[in-house]
Amino acid sequence: MRTPRSFILLTLLAVGCGSNNTSSDAAISEAGTLSEAGSTADVAISVDEAGGSHSDVAGSISEAGGLAVEAGGSVSEAGGSALDSASTPEGGVATAYCTSKLALASMPDLSGIWVAKLMGAQIVNSPLTKAMHNQNVYYQLFTIQQTGNAITIDGHYCDRTEVNDASAIVPVAIPNAWAYTETVIHRTGEIAASAAGYPVLNLPALFEAIGAHLASPSDTMPTAADDLRVWDEDNDGQPGITIRLSGLVTGSVYSVQSQTTTVSAVAVSPTRVEGALTFVSNQNVLASDPSTIKTLYASSTTAPDSAVCASTFVMVKVTAADAPDCASVRAKEATLFK
Repeated sequence: MRTPRSFILLTLLAVGCGSNNTSSDAAISEAGTLSEAGSTADVAISVDEAGGSHSDVAGSISEAGGLAVEAGGSVSEAGGSALDSASTPEGGVATAYCTSKLALASMPDLSGIWVAKLMGAQIVNSPLTKAMHNQNVYYQLFTIQQTGNAITIDGHYCDRTEVNDASAIVPVAIPNAWAYTETVIHRTGEIAASAAGYPVLNLPALFEAIGAHLASPSDTMPTAADDLRVWDEDNDGQPGITIRLSGLVTGSVYSVQSQTTTVSAVAVSPTRVEGALTFVSNQNVLASDPSTIKTLYASSTTAPDSAVCASTFVMVKVTAADAPDCASVRAKEATLFK
């Protein structure tokens, strides 16, 4: 069983990325910076490398390497080439390329095997506590096929963990049954040169339903365990997926969830891509044990953390020998992304 750091009760009820039917997009500010070298290809990109818990709503822009560019991608007069404005997600402003590394000067071929780490940040509000900041962390193993600029990704989820607000008081455990469920991934996108000449990977919005069969993103999520669209995705005998609590409150939550992710990232080497993740999620609790947990959930709301680079994406290229399966990915999580 995976046991993340402590997590307040109502935050937990958003676990795995859920919210109380709140679906506002994360507005991530543009934060590109100028390269000290002043070249077009070696552009130093914005900044927050932390990639961890944003319990203090961090995500500040690094000052190293130049002047920050305001949202909208205006060009500084400092003598270098600033990042061009990234695509603008609906409901938000231009996304930042969340890395302080220099962009690769040439266009890479991404074909091969990759392991990705997605960190989706959220803010949970409840009448009982101050706003709490947590991240949903996902590890994926997939193969990329690149034809020209077109990218096709096929693979699986390997692990799911939570990074929780430092002031949380109720530990949350994601049982292995769900954490290790190897849900299939299929998505498409493109890698193309930006106006400044560096390679940018864009993966358009991908909608995923969890614990429920939905015909389209516009479908309403189930609210009752007997809804025929609900399925036991983690195969533990309970509806939807199961999350467990301990500490101040002990019990289990059975829920259905949905999440939408969009990636805008930069190749910083032929074997590494880093960037911003736009992350939106929702959750409905179908049942709980004890039943009071479900009642408490109704008083909480969850929304994307809009701090610059609160949600991030990184992927590294591996060989079949390095990561032949998800078990090997889980064993190497602490070292793969250094």
